Amino acid sequence: MVKTELLQKAGDMSQYAGFRHVAYRSGRGKGTEAFEAYNAGGLNFSVTPDKCMDIYYLTYKGINIGFISKNGLVANNYFNTQEGEFLSYWSAGMLSTCGLDNTGPACIDNGVNHGMHGRLSMLPAENICASAQWVDDHYEIYFAGQMRQSMLAGMNLSLKRQISTGLFDKEIRIHDTLENLEP
Repeated sequence: MVKTELLQKAGDMSQYAGFRHVAYRSGRGKGTEAFEAYNAGGLNFSVTPDKCMDIYYLTYKGINIGFISKNGLVANNYFNTQEGEFLSYWSAGMLSTCGLDNTGPACIDNGVNHGMHGRLSMLPAENICASAQWVDDHYEIYFAGQMRQSMLAGMNLSLKRQISTGLFDKEIRIHDTLENLEP
């Protein structure tokens, strides 16, 4: 179907595709915000701006594609860099970002405690953008945000993430840009 045909048949494009901005209200995920996106191609997924713009769940035509740990969704206030704690709060999901300071076991380097797989997945996004709109004749669902991992007299890194899909798409496009802001 082309744009004019769809617009003639739909009262609102949210009948076919879009997103909802939600906040989890109970359990260990309480307070975590997400964008729950869906399209006419059968994709349904959640983008979590509170957790590095990661994709928590993903289904295709009602079938789960990702892995959710037995911890379920866990809010950032449970984050702890102590060795062994990662396994108590890691939610997993379809896309769970690791790094930038550590992608392995917890360690102490130059007096800094680096938790297992780093801090990045627990950093909230800034400069968040969420839209569902026509771009010429293509209906696009789009999310973007920037995470900054920094420390006084230390690293200053920026990860910009863009996530998008189209009205009938069976794919999700992810574009990351990593920049070292240290002079």
